[in-house]
Amino acid sequence: ILFITLSCSNKISEGNTTREEDKSELVQGGMLVYEANGHGLIVATSDLGKQNWSSAKTACDQLDLNGFNDWRLPTLEEAITLLKPAKTNNGMFIDPLFKDKINWIWTSGLVSASSAWVVSFSFGLCSSGDYYTTVCYVRAVR
Repeated sequence: ILFITLSCSNKISEGNTTREEDKSELVQGGMLVYEANGHGLIVATSDLGKQNWSSAKTACDQLDLNGFNDWRLPTLEEAITLLKPAKTNNGMFIDPLFKDKINWIWTSGLVSASSAWVVSFSFGLCSSGDYYTTVCYVRAVR
């Protein structure tokens, strides 16, 4: 397993996006994470378990959830936007959307011919994982 670790927290664009943390209702099949300039990001309310990247991509591409079938893996930038970490007393990063996740989630961002970016919702880090052997959580977006 090849892991290249980077800090993601400095790459988060605060720009025109606003987090819709207060919304508890489903919006177009999931939770509205941000909306800017008429565009937004909706994240599925639950993950698809732990899978390798190839299986994760297929699972998202084939997902039919809450009447929507255009789900996909988040881009690296989208996953970083989902992160928006808040440090706890012990120095770990915990995100309200993924407070139960202590591991990594896959992104669609490719690093090489055999690895893709993963993002940690507990440590606020980006890394790369071999998409044939590394197993990470899968959270679809649309």
